[in-house]
Amino acid sequence: MKKTTPFRFLYNQSGSTMLIALIFMVLLTLIGLVAANTSTLETMIASADANKRGAFFAAEAGVDHVIAVLRPLFITYNQSQLATRVASGGSAGNLSWSFALNGAAGVTSATTPATTSGWRGKYDAGAPWITNYDLGNGYSYSVRVWNNNDGGGTTSDNDATLIIGSLATGPSNTRAAIEISLYGNLTDISPAITYTAQAGGGSGKNYNASDVGAISTTSLQGMVSAGSP
Repeated sequence: MKKTTPFRFLYNQSGSTMLIALIFMVLLTLIGLVAANTSTLETMIASADANKRGAFFAAEAGVDHVIAVLRPLFITYNQSQLATRVASGGSAGNLSWSFALNGAAGVTSATTPATTSGWRGKYDAGAPWITNYDLGNGYSYSVRVWNNNDGGGTTSDNDATLIIGSLATGPSNTRAAIEISLYGNLTDISPAITYTAQAGGGSGKNYNASDVGAISTTSLQGMVSAGSP
């Protein structure tokens, strides 16, 4: 009679190498999948960051664009005040951005924003000076202007200060917004001072921050001679 060992299959090592190899293959596959997923995620993050940066720079371009458009018009619409200054040797008074707010320069007049509408409400109520300016590569910007709280109302400027809001869009519906105050002055000796990116903006005032509050003040001065603007 042949003697058998109980559970002899436990001592049978046939196929163990294949099993170990299979386990290693599964582990390597999982490691590869995790690495690929991590690489894809990092690529997406880098792409989103680049899009946001590009939208921010596009918004800055919108600010520079509208300042370049408004500067000669500011001098033209304040010509009488400049003449008074030249004639009297004193400072020109009653300088105003009202032309930019009330449609005098051929744009739609600003309207009163909805109560507690926030920045976007003020932006939408502003006078649209530049609309969907295409920069290419999926980037564009729109720029509106509105009056600050100077007691002059929506379309009447009393303190030569204007608010500029530039809203840019980029690929994947990326958005960036910049808001600045623009002060207008006419002088025959001072150079033009224009917006500098986030000058003195402080913490959080950068392309990857979400706030859209006022971040900088810039001055617009007409460099003119005594004879003409």
